[in-house]
Amino acid sequence: MGIVTSRRVGGAVTRNKIRRRLREILRECLPQIATGLRVVVVAKPAAAEAEFSGLRAEWLLLAGRLSIFARSE
Repeated sequence: MGIVTSRRVGGAVTRNKIRRRLREILRECLPQIATGLRVVVVAKPAAAEAEFSGLRAEWLLLAGRLSIFARSE
């Protein structure tokens, strides 16, 4: 897993806050992600104003679209 936050997102404090939030969201979902994948999350400037629940909902939506979650049988 990789997280990218450019300076366009905001200052250092803002970028670190976004990284911490995204790491927590990814940590929670890590057991569900299919093995052998390399995932890079790029934070956009809108992430600076987003609530934690909004970031999580967006991640789940996008991850579902990409079908990166392992299918449980």
